[in-house]
Order: sequence, then structure tokens, then C-alpha cells
Amino acid sequence: NERIIKTVLDMHGLSKKFDKQAILQDLHLTIREGDIYGLIGKNGAGKTTTISILTSIIEATYGEVLVDGQALSANRDAVKKRIGYVPDSPDIFLNLTASEYWYFLGKIYGVEDSQVEQRIADLTQVFDLTQQQNDIIDSFSHGMRQKVIVIGALVVNPDIWILDEPLTGLDPQASFDLKEMMKQHAQAGN
Repeated sequence: NERIIKTVLDMHGLSKKFDKQAILQDLHLTIREGDIYGLIGKNGAGKTTTISILTSIIEATYGEVLVDGQALSANRDAVKKRIGYVPDSPDIFLNLTASEYWYFLGKIYGVEDSQVEQRIADLTQVFDLTQQQNDIIDSFSHGMRQKVIVIGALVVNPDIWILDEPLTGLDPQASFDLKEMMKQHAQAGN
């Protein structure tokens, strides 16, 4: 009984130009279920541009992204609901409490409040934020903001995680816990 591993994410000829300058050129990449894939390269290599295309922040100039065989360009809303995204900066929604931010994401993704509540309870325990969940994000240190953003990406339980430098600012225990969660998520076929 050999298990068939399906392709989750396919990038075909992905290119992006800004002001006629090529930032990303002809990227071909296939990521299968259970893969943990890292983009490594020097500044300006196109890593954040690739992530921005995958998360629909910007559109590719050329090429196509397929998620489970569906074109991202034609199925943006459905695909975005499958992705949990941690941006490279945790300085967003600073005037909300952490809890308000997490419930806001739950609403956007169409997740029931009871499920969001359970995920918040579990994730704040893991990331040691239970006591601070009703504090304003602006009052948090960089590392605590990073934890809030990571929890926000995971609270909706997406099958695809896109993490842009997620360990920056995290303490050693939180970094270890996130890496373990990534392994478990991948082992579950995500």
C-alpha cells in the first residue's frame, strides 16, 4: 500500500517585474503534501515577492500558481482561506487586543467562534500568552507581537502555512514549539 503523495502547490514560470525591472524570473517550484520548504537567498533574490504572490498580496507579471490544481488567479478567495500567513513584520493591527485580532481572523476565514476559542486556548498555552491575550498589541514587545501573528495564522487551522521569517523575535522555547508544530502539521499531510 504505497501512499500517493499529491502536489499541493505548483508554480509555473512565475515572474514579477516592478518598473520594468525583473524581481523574480521564471520560478518553477513544486511543493507536495507533507513538505516543509524554505526559500533561502540573498536580499533582493525574490523570496518576499514569491510569498507576496502566493498570498495574493501582489499578482505575478507572468506565470501561474496552482493550489491542488486550481489556478490561484481564478480561485483567490477559496485558496486564501486555506493559507495561514505570517508576514515578516508583526507590526499590524496594533490598536486591537490580541484576542480581538484572533477573532477577527476567525471571522474572515469563516471559522466558528467556538473553534477559534478552543484554538486560542491551545495556542496561547503553547506560546505563553494566555495572560496577555486581552492586552493591546501595541503594548507588546517585538517577540510578543510575533507570537500574536503566529497564533493568528494558526488559529484558523489552515492546511497551508506560509511563514516569512517566523522565528525572528521569538524566544528559544517558542521557536522550538513552532518548529515542532510545523513538523506535526507536515506529518499530517499538510
